[in-house]
Amino acid sequence: MLSLPIPQAQKDLKVSIKYYPRSLLCKPKEFIFQVGEYATLNEIKAKIVENVPKEQTEDFPFVAKIKNK
Repeated sequence: MLSLPIPQAQKDLKVSIKYYPRSLLCKPKEFIFQVGEYATLNEIKAKIVENVPKEQTEDFPFVAKIKNK
């Protein structure tokens, strides 16, 4: 007999990110995303790139602090 753990469903987390563009002419934006429990920063960065105008994403650095609640 072999006992195996029952896989648990992946939890979705709500992540709030503030994006500050390099240009001071553009206003900061806040994004709230639903991501999987094991999402990487690259996946979150891809979601931000999808929602930011292309001219603001060229060579943009990415720094994030993810708050829990």
